[in-house]
Amino acid sequence: MNRIGPAGPDTLEALLTARAPGDAEARLLDLRSRTHEEWTRRTYPTRTHGAYVTRFLYRLNTMPVVPGEEYDGPAYAPVSTPSRPL
Repeated sequence: MNRIGPAGPDTLEALLTARAPGDAEARLLDLRSRTHEEWTRRTYPTRTHGAYVTRFLYRLNTMPVVPGEEYDGPAYAPVSTPSRPL
């Protein structure tokens, strides 16, 4: 099993989770109407997944992201189950 673990406190994932604490449902945050909000213009580290990094290292790898410049609306799942090799 491959446990992801919580995101670091300064990451975009942590920020999105804090916006709806205790909510385990996936959500889509429309940033097009939020460009005036300062947090959308800040740079945050975010963990890389999928094709970017191998499954055992993605917990450690981050890349900088400015949400309002790079996303129209990030989809975010605050809770996930561990992956298993097929």
